[in-house]
Amino acid sequence: LPLSGVLELTNIVMLYLLGVVGVAVRFGRVPAALAALLNVAAFDFVFVSPQLSFAVSDVQYLVTFGVMLGVGLLVGQLTAGLRFSAGVSAGREQRMRSLFELTRELSAALEASQVVDIATRAVQQHFG
Repeated sequence: LPLSGVLELTNIVMLYLLGVVGVAVRFGRVPAALAALLNVAAFDFVFVSPQLSFAVSDVQYLVTFGVMLGVGLLVGQLTAGLRFSAGVSAGREQRMRSLFELTRELSAALEASQVVDIATRAVQQHFG
């Protein structure tokens, strides 16, 4: 609201969408969808005349609401998906690092008893 005299409404909408991205990165898909819905309602309530009501005097704002909601949901979905993929990649990296360490230890083993000891240790670390 303090920026309403400084920025155009289209730029204020972009700030609302930025908030959806932040929520998606931090909390995931469902909170981002909720943030997108709340952003549309807050934008309507605060910036669209008649202000401080959910009535809309200009039908063009319905298009704005639809696009704002659609883009907010899409950006939230994509951001949350990216967050999920990053978590999966981190898990894969950890598994690959463990396999590399195991391979390095096994390649240094000179006797069968050393191989058994290394394998036993690896199983204990992996399964608890």
